[in-house]
Amino acid sequence: APKYVGNALTLCSWVNGDKRWERVVQGWLQFDEAVGFEPSSKEYARLPTAGRPKEVGTWISHARSATFHPDVTLPRFADEFAKWWRAMQPEGRDVIEGEFIGLTKPADIDWTELKISGSNGMVSVVGALAWWYKAAYDLPKEKTSKTGRSGQKRELEIRKLNQVLDEVIYTFGKLNES
Repeated sequence: APKYVGNALTLCSWVNGDKRWERVVQGWLQFDEAVGFEPSSKEYARLPTAGRPKEVGTWISHARSATFHPDVTLPRFADEFAKWWRAMQPEGRDVIEGEFIGLTKPADIDWTELKISGSNGMVSVVGALAWWYKAAYDLPKEKTSKTGRSGQKRELEIRKLNQVLDEVIYTFGKLNES
């Protein structure tokens, strides 16, 4: 496997995530491995950069280093990721109002334009999720201030993260079957 795969897997293990996280990583690996870790087509060689969190671009410019761990700020990073993710979805997947990342799941979606493998593909989504996961779980569990908001912030950010992980697991499932 190419170097970017090893780097991404090292980054993924640094997260020390739960079963949901493992399903994201397995979904990505299965997807990229199916096309030999190469871009699946010349037309779809890279994910869109519009609205992409700046940390992702910096990671790419650092050759997708396994040890690049940007200090992501929540909720800013979560909001940017959600916008980027929604913008790259194929036609027919509509935003579900009132949900952080909710998108409709019609049966007749053409996933072609999201089947972006290789070093400029879905690995960037996995990298971004790794930093977000770590940042959310590193938030304080206890009330550290008189307002008691920090523990609530952690719960809220983990809830948003889990919605996104479920959405990404769903998407990898569709990419792997189409």
